[in-house]
Amino acid sequence: MYTPAEIKELEYLYKRHNKKWKKFELDVKESNIVFPKTVSKIINKEKPLIDREKDIRKKFRDKILRDLGIQSAIKQSKYLKEQEEKNRAIAQRKKSELDTKNSMDENKIKHFGIWKLKSNSLKINRETYAVIDNRNHGEKKEIERRQRNYKLFYDAYKNIYTDETCLYYKDEWCIKHREQCLENFDLNMKFMDNLSQDEFNKQLHKLQKKYKDIKEIVDLYEVESVAGVYIMVLDEYKQMYIGQSENIKNRIENHWSRKKPFDRLLFGRVDSSVLSIDSFGALDTTRIFVYPTSHTYEIEKKLVDFIDNKYILNRVGGGITAEDIYGTMEMLASMNIRNLKQG
Repeated sequence: MYTPAEIKELEYLYKRHNKKWKKFELDVKESNIVFPKTVSKIINKEKPLIDREKDIRKKFRDKILRDLGIQSAIKQSKYLKEQEEKNRAIAQRKKSELDTKNSMDENKIKHFGIWKLKSNSLKINRETYAVIDNRNHGEKKEIERRQRNYKLFYDAYKNIYTDETCLYYKDEWCIKHREQCLENFDLNMKFMDNLSQDEFNKQLHKLQKKYKDIKEIVDLYEVESVAGVYIMVLDEYKQMYIGQSENIKNRIENHWSRKKPFDRLLFGRVDSSVLSIDSFGALDTTRIFVYPTSHTYEIEKKLVDFIDNKYILNRVGGGITAEDIYGTMEMLASMNIRNLKQG
């Protein structure tokens, strides 16, 4: 049994512990600390403490806080593991329910564990590639910069935007842009058609051989909430896309569900712009490889640099952050430029 002074001391230390380790609090009742006699005497001493006693008291307090920190970490780890197993079981049950429900719907198709509604958008096609949209889909900062410079570049901007807000494109610009996008589409398709399937597979095989942590998956639920680098393989076009994310499953689903905006289809010139991965449909992806890691940007850069540019859909180099892209310098320096007319 602890003395009243020792209980008071324990309560004080637990209070300090719970303030320091807020992730997982402990209760004073969970204590299994045995007070040494010297410490008990110091705690229960009514007279002022001398320096040596203050030092002993401080060291004992530090020891208890360390012990509590370890105890807290162990308990938290156990708790998180239990929660992870519980969440995994819940997710598996929901997935089974979805599989049962969607398997009865003839309008649905399952692709890498994800159910998609059957439509023309599941594969890239020329007819739906460049649908005119006169909205400016640029970043807010980019639009504001153009608004500030509207008068300065009036001669150029007056042929592009409807007014000084720079929010909408003129119909004439949209029609011309669509023609350029379709020309670029045709050039890319011809370029990819002339590539070697054997050489493409060799590039992928060499990549797997060099980086042993790369593994192929057949179900995106295997990488739900998993951070790392992913490789989407489009065998029909002898292309791959290498990206990184804190949640690989969600990121790949985003590629499949969203389409590149009309005014962002071209990335550079007509005869050099690479098609965006977001312009392809879910069924265009025929294989998926993942590299689980917390060093996502670093690994992404290594993998992108390893592959010949003609076989990857990445428009900029790997390891480029959002800050780099909006800063443009890193982006411009690492652009994937193809000579499509000679490809």
